[in-house]
Amino acid sequence: MEAIPSRWTFAGIEPELGIGLIYALGSAAIVVQHRVTDMLYFALVAGVLCLPFCLVESAVAGRALATLLSLYYTVRLVQLHGSWSYFCQQSIMVRYAHVFCTFHDIRVRKVLPRAYFDMTSFVDLVRNSFFTVVAVLLLRRYGNASQSLEGAAISCCFGGCVGLLSLNIMCALLRFLALLTGPFELPRLMDGPAESTSLAEFWGQRWNTVVQALLKKYIYTPLRARGIGRSTASALTFFASGIGHTMPIFCGLKDLTLMGAMLAYFVVQFSLLVLQKNMCRHAGLGASFFGWASTMLSVLLPAPLFVLPAQCLMDRVGSSEVAMAMLLNPTFWRYYATRVVVLLTVIKIGQRHSVW
Repeated sequence: MEAIPSRWTFAGIEPELGIGLIYALGSAAIVVQHRVTDMLYFALVAGVLCLPFCLVESAVAGRALATLLSLYYTVRLVQLHGSWSYFCQQSIMVRYAHVFCTFHDIRVRKVLPRAYFDMTSFVDLVRNSFFTVVAVLLLRRYGNASQSLEGAAISCCFGGCVGLLSLNIMCALLRFLALLTGPFELPRLMDGPAESTSLAEFWGQRWNTVVQALLKKYIYTPLRARGIGRSTASALTFFASGIGHTMPIFCGLKDLTLMGAMLAYFVVQFSLLVLQKNMCRHAGLGASFFGWASTMLSVLLPAPLFVLPAQCLMDRVGSSEVAMAMLLNPTFWRYYATRVVVLLTVIKIGQRHSVW
């Protein structure tokens, strides 16, 4: 006999409603911040952070997206409260843009004498949109059989390209959105990461400058101020970044194995960063082709540790058991490595002819 469900059983919130509530609670916190006690303000912020865990179990991708949004918006809302002496002098539009619209810290915007049409960002937007369409078409054409080893290797390769190009598109869009709050200009989100000649340059200066600035301000700098050594502080910063990136996997798939695989990518990156720094110091090859090639290979070759768990969220590689079996299969890595070499060759040719 089937049990009769209680009328008080909570089945969960649909993803659309959940994400809407995240924006609603965050907006309410911005509006009432200076009118309510700190306890009530942080209760609203806690609501933003906890909402993804209230989504329905079947909404795997929805829970992951909601987790990603709530994590970032929570950081910005806490930042808004901590810098109230600055934000109390700004309009509510600027405060709202700081939390929801710009992705950047709104305080780093450069004030311009007048608004203008940002042709550079527009060209970047069109170019990266074109390359994204091409990558998506290639992904759908050659990566549909993603449960096979070769299909998964292709899917990882093109999936990583789509991720990179999507960030470039977001960078151009955000520079346009900044103009909505006044004649302002935001720094670039991605500063030519494919031109990096070291992993320290790639992760510390060129890749996702917004997240790097947050990690440096709230993790690395406080650790260094407490007397912790540079290497240890860097390792803990990489680990904190890994935890933040793996939270959507934990909330979406509730799979600690895939969460560990994605976290392993950040551990590998830090290990390779230390190794590369020692090699370049002794061999003097940092600014050469070797520096660029070793950096790109170090970033891309371990990438399936990050990409395959993310693709599990989109149900492209089947179950987590299938994904882990691929990660442990040497044939998969051989297929993937050959595609990476081809991809790097295309990138280098594009750089020489100023395509990127």
